[in-house]
Amino acid sequence: MWVRFKSVSAVLTFCFLFITLTTQVHAASPTITQLSSIAADWGTPVTITGTNFGTTQGTSTVKFNGTVATVTSWTNTIILVSVPTGSTTGNVVVTVGGIASNGLLFTVLHGNIIFGSQVGEGGTFEVHDDNGVLLQTGNLSIPRGLHTATLLTNGTIFVAGGLSDPTSWQIFSLVNSQWQPSSSGLLQDSLYSHFAARLTNGNVFLGGGEAAPGTWEIHSPTGALVGSGSLLGNRTPGSSAVALKNGNVWISGSNFGKGEDCSWEIHSSNGSLVSTGALNTCRSSGKAFLLSNGDVALFGGIDSGGDYDIYTQAGTFVRNGSLINSFVAAAGGVLVNNDVFMFQEGFWEFVGLDANGNQTFDTTGSLFDNRYSSRGVATTVGNVLLTGGNTAPGTWEIWAPSGSTATLYKTGDLFDARDGGHTDTHY
Repeated sequence: MWVRFKSVSAVLTFCFLFITLTTQVHAASPTITQLSSIAADWGTPVTITGTNFGTTQGTSTVKFNGTVATVTSWTNTIILVSVPTGSTTGNVVVTVGGIASNGLLFTVLHGNIIFGSQVGEGGTFEVHDDNGVLLQTGNLSIPRGLHTATLLTNGTIFVAGGLSDPTSWQIFSLVNSQWQPSSSGLLQDSLYSHFAARLTNGNVFLGGGEAAPGTWEIHSPTGALVGSGSLLGNRTPGSSAVALKNGNVWISGSNFGKGEDCSWEIHSSNGSLVSTGALNTCRSSGKAFLLSNGDVALFGGIDSGGDYDIYTQAGTFVRNGSLINSFVAAAGGVLVNNDVFMFQEGFWEFVGLDANGNQTFDTTGSLFDNRYSSRGVATTVGNVLLTGGNTAPGTWEIWAPSGSTATLYKTGDLFDARDGGHTDTHY
């Protein structure tokens, strides 16, 4: 009897262990099905969609190639995080209860790629990190100058037009940490000294310029032509374009004396004209910036280099502000958070704007090199990298905004001479 009971007890124990182990083996593992973006800078919000994440985070984690991300929201199917500072390209993995999910590749973008140059129709490109260190150099199969280079939402770069070959486009992709052309095609019109803006839907809106100033065309992230049409005015070199938060695109200005330097026009994401109107101040070669509240700020220009205007995304004039210096055709500008860093020839000016576009400070100083028609980008940490220009084509300098001023952080040499016709794209 005792032996029989012991046997039954053993059987029951075995069944319990079997059920327990089976439950553990078949416990639903977390699975990632989609990332809202597959390439972005540090600090960019990313939505992770999947299953079996658990209703609350608890001790669960999200890692970008091993670096833990800060979570802002957690549900069983959706997690909201920000790309962690210091992370590198690699898999995103969700770990729940010690069980790791599948990994999806995510490219961390933080560098700067410089294409071409106007003089000699630049046939090279070079890549620097945010501290100016040279990472890569290469030859362009199509020389580029007076072209545009637009970072796409998938981490590739759409390069369009240029003086040497105004009817072509190329897409450059990052493969094994090296940039290379991945596809190419033809534009609808000849484009150089034109504008380009990445729309909120991921397409690229191109138009204006020297060769076809009255036209626009839209291309998808694969380069395919989505649509084309006519602008209301001839937007010759000197026009500005910026993608609005509502999905439309703002276009204004033109070359001085060409007639359209005193007007703006807004087009929808499919190219149709939404509205048009007169600028408060004529601005040929003015610089356009999208502020955090969705307003558009237009700085400088040949007509009125010593001030700026702010408009709503519907085109309504909001206010005018004064600058210490005058910024004309050779000027450049970079939006740093919600402040504007303008530069031209031997000086810079840093203008602070609050969340509503009200001016909070205005500081000026001298550049390290005298720069005419140079390029500028904001780095991942909010510094400003200036490259080339007609009077200093072989050098770069980095400025670090802090409070209401900016200090020189670092200077160095470019691999190749980059005069006013080059582009610098932060990725």
